[in-house]
Amino acid sequence: MMFIQILFTLSFLFSTTNALDFCVGDLNAPQGHAGYSCKEAEAVTVNDFVFSGLRAAGNTSNLLKSAATPAFSTQFPGVNGLGISLVRADLAVGGRSDPDPI
Repeated sequence: MMFIQILFTLSFLFSTTNALDFCVGDLNAPQGHAGYSCKEAEAVTVNDFVFSGLRAAGNTSNLLKSAATPAFSTQFPGVNGLGISLVRADLAVGGRSDPDPI
């Protein structure tokens, strides 16, 4: 167990992202490999840190009987540049999530 704790602690040393205190994505700017450019601090609002899209269930009336609702920096600018992504997955009875659709 101690070995896992040490590995977990060391994993923070090798992060390739440079996380700032906050870097709200400017969705009007072009997206680069590290996300969007940061908004000016004066332009940041509380709505940049709130995303209610995961509250409602997705539409599962399709062939796979599943739905995925993303919360990436495009939908949730407050997570820009942090390496965080969220997805709500909804499966109906008998539904499946096909990892490699053809």
